Amino acid sequence: MNTTRSLAAAALLPLTFFAAGSAQALLGDFDQETDGIAISSSNFNNATLLNEVQVVCPATGWLLAQADATFQLDPTVVGSTVWVCYSITNDGDNGIDSAHDRNLQAFVMESVHAVPGAIMRMDRCAAGEQVTYRFVAQRVGNADSTTTAFGPRLHVQFFRRGI
Repeated sequence: MNTTRSLAAAALLPLTFFAAGSAQALLGDFDQETDGIAISSSNFNNATLLNEVQVVCPATGWLLAQADATFQLDPTVVGSTVWVCYSITNDGDNGIDSAHDRNLQAFVMESVHAVPGAIMRMDRCAAGEQVTYRFVAQRVGNADSTTTAFGPRLHVQFFRRGI
């Protein structure tokens, strides 16, 4: 399912993160799934984990986390409103962070709707601080348990100053 990669870097290295295997020094990480992940949870406090990334801040600065997926909204009842709530958390749990969440909502007349969704957040970080970001989602209302996030990805970048 999800893979989690962790890394740390020196404060004098370049200011952007690069994919593993790159000739550049690593300052962060990303996680991208190629398959769909069923959004099995309808619990605000324990949402479905889509991606997870751990980073260690190389210096005092800012972390920018960006996530996106294509959400397949499957209704339990055709002709009803279906929605998904998704979030990027940075506190190490799977609960939706209501200060950093988005909702996708659609009235589904036939069977399925596929809707792209994206979110980002920016947080201060101290030198040496480890931060775990999680991209999570939950079903709400008439969303069936077959509701899925396709190709979810989470990417984190470090900046010495805000952008």
